[in-house]
Amino acid sequence: TLIRLSENRAVHARNLALSQARGQYVAFQNSDDIWVPAKLAAQLETMESASRYIACFTAVEIIDKNGLPARDTWANGIFTTVNRPAPNWLQHFFDVGNCLPLPSAIAHRSDVIRLGAFRPSFVQLGDVDLWIRLAALGEFFILPEPLTKIRIM
Repeated sequence: TLIRLSENRAVHARNLALSQARGQYVAFQNSDDIWVPAKLAAQLETMESASRYIACFTAVEIIDKNGLPARDTWANGIFTTVNRPAPNWLQHFFDVGNCLPLPSAIAHRSDVIRLGAFRPSFVQLGDVDLWIRLAALGEFFILPEPLTKIRIM
């Protein structure tokens, strides 16, 4: 469903979308990023395989404005594919920062909503804030395949 907003940031767009979502899981897509066709199926299989998984991410490929692999950007090497126990994620977020890309995520919709979704005051840090809160509920799993392409201009 397309929801047109008359004013940018008058409401938190992701929270508005969450309020309209009806599925068991939610995934987040930015307009300029790309999901490989097998992404959601692979993540759903992972999430269904173990109830301890609260969210699933994928490895990413950084691409340029033309959709080609981008080698020399600020984002190269930031995103991890290392799986860690939940307490180790918290330590990693505070020591290193965000290393889980929002467009690669899938999570239980009910958990995201129960945690209060995205904090509207966090324009740039809403995703890592959500990851910190989700890590308190269960385990993350990162698929090592680059099933998400993130465009960096």
